[in-house]
Amino acid sequence: MHNAKEILRAALMLTLICAVVVAALAGVNALTKDVIADAEAAAVRENCENVLPAAKEAGATFEENMLDDSGKAVSYYEATANGDTVGYVFLATVTGKSSGLKIMTGVDATGAVTGVKIVDNSETAGYPAKVEKGGLFERLLGVTADHVDGVDAVSQATKTSNGIKAGVKEALRYFEEVTQNG
Repeated sequence: MHNAKEILRAALMLTLICAVVVAALAGVNALTKDVIADAEAAAVRENCENVLPAAKEAGATFEENMLDDSGKAVSYYEATANGDTVGYVFLATVTGKSSGLKIMTGVDATGAVTGVKIVDNSETAGYPAKVEKGGLFERLLGVTADHVDGVDAVSQATKTSNGIKAGVKEALRYFEEVTQNG
């Protein structure tokens, strides 16, 4: 009987400790969720401005929209200033050397690429940097949908380069869909 009392007491203490920890975590979440959301929104805005520099220059606002791509929801941002569309920023997840290469592409109102950025990847270490140092992002500037395939890949990072080009092509396809249906 004495042993049962000790077990019950230990179980109650553990329950109490768990309740205190859960309450503390809930409190921390309540205190930090807005700060985290603001930081994430600022990071998205900064990335959008990096790939669509004209939006920053015009003081544009970015509005997140959704596009249905054959049943897959695709998030994109429309940049507007003074009631005019400055351009768009599209996210595309493609496969380079590995899957999960997430590309952000800025596209101006005429359909030309204004910037490209890798926002997430699971590529072999070094390949994204090699592509950037190899000048692929610069070669994609000003390119339209018909000319992406003509941009040379970076030697020794061909699969990653082709993945990035596929992401840009996907973004330009999204641009066509948004501007023709919008």
